[in-house]
Amino acid sequence: MRNSEALRARVSPLKNTYKEDKLSGIKKIVDVILYVAVFFEVLFFPEIGNLIGCVMTLFCWWIFRYFFLFKKIILLHPFSFLMFLSMFMYRFVPFIATLVEGKPITYGFENAYETFFYETLLFVVSALAFYFASVQVVKPASNFVQEKLCKLNFYKSDIVVLWVMGFIGLIAQLYSLMIGGRSEYGDVLSKSIAGIQYMIYAPSILLFPSLTSQRYTVNRAHVLIYLGVVFTLSLATNSRQTMLMPVATLTLLFCLDILRRNLSIRQFVSPMKLAGFVVFFVFGMSLISDISIAMLANRGIRAHVSREELFIQTWNTLQNREQMDQLRKISSQYEIITNESYMINGWTETYIDNFMLNRYGNMRISDQTIYYANVVGWENLKMRDDLITKIWAILPTPILNNLGVKINKEDLEYSRGDYLYNLATGSGGLGGYRVTSHIGDGLATWGMWYFPIQFVIFYLVFKLLDCFVLYTKRGFIYSPYGLMSIFLFLGMFRNANGHFQDISYLMRGFWQDCFTYLVVYWLIKTLTKSLVNR
Repeated sequence: MRNSEALRARVSPLKNTYKEDKLSGIKKIVDVILYVAVFFEVLFFPEIGNLIGCVMTLFCWWIFRYFFLFKKIILLHPFSFLMFLSMFMYRFVPFIATLVEGKPITYGFENAYETFFYETLLFVVSALAFYFASVQVVKPASNFVQEKLCKLNFYKSDIVVLWVMGFIGLIAQLYSLMIGGRSEYGDVLSKSIAGIQYMIYAPSILLFPSLTSQRYTVNRAHVLIYLGVVFTLSLATNSRQTMLMPVATLTLLFCLDILRRNLSIRQFVSPMKLAGFVVFFVFGMSLISDISIAMLANRGIRAHVSREELFIQTWNTLQNREQMDQLRKISSQYEIITNESYMINGWTETYIDNFMLNRYGNMRISDQTIYYANVVGWENLKMRDDLITKIWAILPTPILNNLGVKINKEDLEYSRGDYLYNLATGSGGLGGYRVTSHIGDGLATWGMWYFPIQFVIFYLVFKLLDCFVLYTKRGFIYSPYGLMSIFLFLGMFRNANGHFQDISYLMRGFWQDCFTYLVVYWLIKTLTKSLVNR
């Protein structure tokens, strides 16, 4: 109890923390971008479907702009806000990205009217869930879960603990590289180690002491060198998301730090530095894009060679100018869209050329999965039975055995997208791990009942994400776990496993992450205390 009281005492007062909202400039910039984009979309692609896409984007922006894009909301609910931000970006990115690439927002669509209508409706549902779970609370107070986590030092920051966690995460990622990133069913060790890889980003918190509960002096050069090693190691994983995580984590922490310290970009960065950052960003994005292309070119051998060989081969590809030129030409060629349906063309995830934007803003997946949902029929009993089976499988096998539930988890190694596609086409394909949208998955499973069901699910998820912030009478404290995992929250709403992934987080993901963090924290503190006593 003394530890939690001492922690609360270190919280700086709320005075002037979010008195002035400095986001008005960002709102005006997005306003201009959107209105200009709408003009060119209508000018170059004058079709009803594209116009409806413009209306959807503007409507979602207005909701986001006038009700949620405020400094106070971001500071008090940063982690739940990031998830809600990803929901907005899913409706915003497709419109801007396709236009920049010279394509309409309906590129490859077959059910544009349905897609835009239901995506707009789902955004309204998610906005209401975020509002009632977080925003409407005038004076946030810690709930039962937060109080218990506080007593277990979940919100306490310690420079030694963060460094040790970082190296534990580093070792975990090295182990993952050694086994090829794969773990067999029942391999508890590999899965446990994979569950703590996020700790590799713990030292990055040290660059932003304003976000922690403890004030300390740190050698920034040491942290930057460490993060350089982390980034280099991420290239060997042949995973584009893993490659982006160090940069994305630092960027999000930097933005939160600016808001927390009530700074503006001009105060924090000089015009010369800002110009240099823009140049670096442009060239950096080009480099990351090339690395991504080289990774994809060597993905076919990933399962057959060691990670060291894979890294060397990827590096050789990146150094080969002629091969890279050819690969760039191939990657920049649009898929030839025919008048045939998805049923004839088969599964496709081609929409936006940029791999990062295509991963987080691929609305064509929504269109495609709605098409297949219409084929199998809404409220499909097989889709519902599969969901229920997968929900049972979330529980650990010993618990299932005690409950008398017999499920072979090895038989469930396929995605919800695989199952929907298989039901619609009868062509098999289970195990291909096709992504699916929330909309397609929800309508096929529940029909229109999906929307109230998803509201409850989102509401609970937002509530849990707010547990990574401790609210006190004097202020608020961010948990180290939340800060080191900050990029994960931005990706919680994207095309993956539909609404099943939200249910999985509610039932296991949140609790498992808190448990593993606390266990590692306790082990580190116990070990360091014993070493000091010696």
